[in-house]
Amino acid sequence: MQLKFKILYQYCFYSELHPLFLTPPPLRKAAAPVIGNLWTTWIDNEMINSNLNVKIMKTTISILMFLMISLSTFGQESVTFLRNWNTYLIPENITGNSNGKPDWIVYHDNIEIRVVDDRSYSYTYKRNLANKKLPFEIEQSGLSDAVQVEDGYLVGFNRGEWGGGLYWFSKDGNEKEEIVNSLLSGLVQFIKRDNKIYAITGLAHMGMSYGSVIKIEKEQQKWIVEEYLKLPDAPYAIQLDSKDNMLVFTSSGLYSIDKEANLDTLAVKYSQNTDIYPRWLWGFLYPTSMVIQNDVLYVGMRGGVYKFDLATKKEEWLLPE
Repeated sequence: MQLKFKILYQYCFYSELHPLFLTPPPLRKAAAPVIGNLWTTWIDNEMINSNLNVKIMKTTISILMFLMISLSTFGQESVTFLRNWNTYLIPENITGNSNGKPDWIVYHDNIEIRVVDDRSYSYTYKRNLANKKLPFEIEQSGLSDAVQVEDGYLVGFNRGEWGGGLYWFSKDGNEKEEIVNSLLSGLVQFIKRDNKIYAITGLAHMGMSYGSVIKIEKEQQKWIVEEYLKLPDAPYAIQLDSKDNMLVFTSSGLYSIDKEANLDTLAVKYSQNTDIYPRWLWGFLYPTSMVIQNDVLYVGMRGGVYKFDLATKKEEWLLPE
């Protein structure tokens, strides 16, 4: 039994299974003695003299590997400043091998722009941002955004292909009313312009991609939803520029909407793989959020952050150091 564990230990040490290989490179030199001693001590004291069968042994080692991976990533920043990121040209194969990459969310923190990997928060960080706009907690799934109104809050829900909706909640959250409308396939985000409330709604799924900007008003004590403008495809984020134009990022790219509801195309990219999907390149990277600073727009998405200069029309791709 002792010989089997020694062979196993030697195999793990010279393979990527050893915890030292899972430690960030800058820390390997300092961590090598500690991890090596912990690993050897654990093998000697807990395994050599035990009568565990092979199945239990494999399970135990798997648990150890999980703990070592957790330790190796402990302390690494999941939230970073965007100013520390590197700038690149947009890769031609930007959608290639996107699975498993971080889902970056961008947001303002005073005068700084921060970036957070939503996977580090089990895909709850964006939901928490929406919840922070409310003085009460909402347990209903699919919470996407909220906006304060005179007598309470409008709250949007987006569950993708499973639908969504729009609700009014009282100020304390104890009362609610569903605002039913056929345009509300999934409410993505609210935006205010000239003291009026708008929202983007839509869906990208299984080759479909559609969406609209809707206007939400209260008339005779009743909330009314009407379509303000149909979009070329599904929207993911919306912001206002310095001229109060709506900037909407969709499956295919970036569009501007002025106060007369005129749609202007700023930057569009289509997928070259037209055998599967006709276009909508950015939809493959699941954009999550958008911020604007000094007339430069940033969109967080899977694998990186898209940067667009509204003055020069220059596009760039940002990645962490």
